[in-house]
Amino acid sequence: MELLGEFDPLLVGTVPIGIDLPDSDLDIICFAPDIGFFEEAVKQRLMGLSLHMEQGYTGGILSLTVQFTYQDWIIELFAQPVPTLMQNGWRHMIVEHRILRLWGEKARKAVMKYKLCGMKTEPAFGRLLGLEGDPYEELLRLNDWQDERLARHFNIKGEED
Repeated sequence: MELLGEFDPLLVGTVPIGIDLPDSDLDIICFAPDIGFFEEAVKQRLMGLSLHMEQGYTGGILSLTVQFTYQDWIIELFAQPVPTLMQNGWRHMIVEHRILRLWGEKARKAVMKYKLCGMKTEPAFGRLLGLEGDPYEELLRLNDWQDERLARHFNIKGEED
């Protein structure tokens, strides 16, 4: 994280919110106004590691994904010219964390069950909540809701059930 400091790195995904599986990777998002500069910086700063880089478009925005292994962890860097707090990876994790906090252990267990059956995280939350449509887009929409609205809409009552 120190090597990437100027890119406002944030750890996102399943590990920070406690729904990771043994084979989960560490996802780090970065703010890279200049994708080419980010790519060169990563190559220089992570010299000696075997890097797999893939440039493409995510949501119509140029992005770069870098995968490598470090201390038995698969690490995936994801960079876009979008501030990290505005990136979808952060926004998904925040709403998922809020749902887990509101709903408690029963939600975590249900999501883990779906993930163990092979579902990705966002579709697992989509199934838990009974979301229709694209769970990635639906979770982004829910990110803007207050906790009270989430709890009321999905009849979330927490641990006492």
